[in-house]
This record gives sequence, structure tokens and C-alpha cells, in this order.
Amino acid sequence: MAKTVKKEKIFFPLFMKKKLLNQKRLKRIISMSLTGSIQLKIISVFLNLNIKNNDTQTLKIILNNSLFNNNFVISMLCSSKFNITYSDIQLKISLRKEINKINITEKDNYRQYPLLEACKKSNIEIIQQLMSFANTNNIVLKLNDKDSNGYYSLLKACVLNNIEMIQLLMGYANHNNIILDLNGKNNYRYYPLMEAYVENNPEIIHLLIDYASNNNIVLELNEKEKNGYYPLFWACSRNYTEIVQLLMEYIRKNNINVKLNKKNNDEWNLFSMACNKNNIEMVRLLMDYANSNNILLKLNEKNDKNGKYPLLLACSNNNTGMVRLIIEYAIKNIIILELNEKDNSNWNPLLYACKNNNVEMVQFLMHYATKNNIILYLNEKENSNGWIPLLLVCSKNINNIEMVQLLINYAIISVLF
Repeated sequence: MAKTVKKEKIFFPLFMKKKLLNQKRLKRIISMSLTGSIQLKIISVFLNLNIKNNDTQTLKIILNNSLFNNNFVISMLCSSKFNITYSDIQLKISLRKEINKINITEKDNYRQYPLLEACKKSNIEIIQQLMSFANTNNIVLKLNDKDSNGYYSLLKACVLNNIEMIQLLMGYANHNNIILDLNGKNNYRYYPLMEAYVENNPEIIHLLIDYASNNNIVLELNEKEKNGYYPLFWACSRNYTEIVQLLMEYIRKNNINVKLNKKNNDEWNLFSMACNKNNIEMVRLLMDYANSNNILLKLNEKNDKNGKYPLLLACSNNNTGMVRLIIEYAIKNIIILELNEKDNSNWNPLLYACKNNNVEMVQFLMHYATKNNIILYLNEKENSNGWIPLLLVCSKNINNIEMVQLLINYAIISVLF
């Protein structure tokens, strides 16, 4: 004889999609379930649909209604009347079955669940309702569970730059002895600290650092996302000096080894990126860290995108102070700088210094070249207009007699002119 399989009728999602389930009908259905007229189980698909629609009222009706129907109450009374005793375990199982009629931790086919949906919608009220329901019914919410794209509640809160939500999740985690996953990555290799850097939010970074310190967690700082970015690199690329300072403090405090010479997918390293952003304060921070940790910065390494390197970037940005810093660092660390190496447009440091009409920068380059027995290329042309240094300084846009004299004197001394 064939075995009959009892199937649950899942009509709530269908009613909602057809816009047939208003609050009056919902209350009627719940009332019928409480009298035992129908069997009702609230599934995650229905809860998720409500949350996606930001339907706070409907969710409140579901969570606030009594879970124990008449049949359950009558069976408990009869057991008491006829002295039928239940062990603690049996009673807990019976109560749990009733409570689980509303399963707020169940996942749908895409691994979505109510709390994560509420986080995605930035709906603080719904998050609070779910947490309150969980606490009242001794349910522990799974804060670190990921959906099919690898997102979880804290990561989504960081993506949405929502400080209140992060504080709420951390408070719930602390209250329920849950350790939040601070280093968990989604399918795109993003993690909470990375998202905080993307959003340039020092307050969120402080929250993550404090939580990590209080729970003996070491934050991941060297892990790359899909484009080869990691937190410190992202902060440098966005020119977020305050964020870089924050991270450097955390790195020093926790003795973390940051790979300053590691490149992203475009072959940029941290120091080149700081130079490209023309940020002298950031350059100093990186140099200080390198000196303190016996790391030798790769000053002559080109990036793949335009063939520029730190000194060339400083010259093209017309930043004399940065040129001085780079030269001083090179001397201190016995590094011989490339002075004649060109970028993809055939420009070298001297050409940029002449183009920017910067006498002091030209003098720095000549002095360094002389000290290190380097002969500057005075007749090398750039690609677009065939400029050479002397031609540039004689052009009507610059017309700098002092610079002309500098170049002529250098040429005579070098026996190249």
C-alpha cells in the first residue's frame, strides 16, 4: 500500500504576490490556527517577503500573536488533570515544536533568512522585532550565516554604512555570547573592514577595531579583494589620510606585518599610490612604517598602467617636498634612484621638472645625479611633441632664463651638450 505523504500548503507567499493578504485576513488566519481549525507554520519565504516589502506591521502581527493553539493548551491541561507527567526534556521538545511554527532562523533556497533580509533593507525596527522575538523565545539568531552571495549581517551593515545597525548587531552578539565574524569574505572577497574603508567611515572602523580588541580578534589587513585591493591600499587610493592613520595605529599596536610592496591588479604598490595622490603626509606615514619594520620600499618599481614610479610621480605632480623626501629616503637606505627611466609617454623626471618650470626640483635632480655619478639625459624626447628639457624651458609658456643656464652649465660639466 502506497504511503501517503502529508504536504504543508504554503499559501502565504502566493497570497502576498497576488496582493490578497491584507492585515485583516492575516489576523483571521492566525485566529483559525489558534483554535485548531487549520495547521499553520510560518515559513522563511513568507517572512522574507514581508521584510523585503518593509512591511513592519504585518511582521508585528505575526510575531506578537500567541503561538500556542487550543489543541496544545487542552493537551497540557488534560495531562495535568490525569497526572500524566512530562520530563523536562519532553516538555522542552513540546514547547519548541510550538515555538518553531514561526521559524525566524530558517533559510530559503537562496540561503536568505529574516535577519539578513532586514539588514539588507536597513530596517532597524524589523531587526529589533526579530531580536526581541528571539530573546523572548530563547532562540539564538545566527549572525554569521551567509547567503548564496556570501553576505552576512555584519558585512551587509558595513556595505550599507549603517552605524546604528552595526551597534545593534554587536550588542545582540555580546548579550548572547556570539563572536561576530570580522574577517569573513563574500563571493567578491570583500569583508567588513574593507567595506568600512570603501565607505571612508572612521566611526565604523573604530567600532570594528574596538570589537576586535575586546574579543581577541586580529583583523585581516593583507587579504585582497577581486581587484587586488586591501584595506590600506584602498585608503591610499582614495586619499583617505585619516583612515590610513587609524590603520597604522592599529598595525603598530598589534604588531601586524603589512606588505607595503604588494601590488594590486594594475601593478600599483602602496607607496606609488600615495605619491600618485600627491599626499605627502601619507608618504611620510608609509616611510615611517617601513623604517620601523625594516622594510625597503621599492622606489624604482613601475606601475603597469602608465609606467610611472614614485620619483616620476612626484615630479609630474610638481611636488618639490615629495621629491626631497624620496631622495632623502633613498640616500638613507642606500637606494640608487632611476633618474632617466621614462613612463609610457617617454617622459622622465627632468622633463617633468622642466615642464612645470620648477627650478628647485631641477637643482635637486642635478645634485643627486652628480653625487651618484648619474648622467642625466638632456636630449631624450618625449612622444607627443618631441620636447627635450632645453626646448621646454625656452618655449613661450615657460621662457625661464635661469633654467636655461642651469641646463647649459650641467651640460658643460657633463660634457654632453
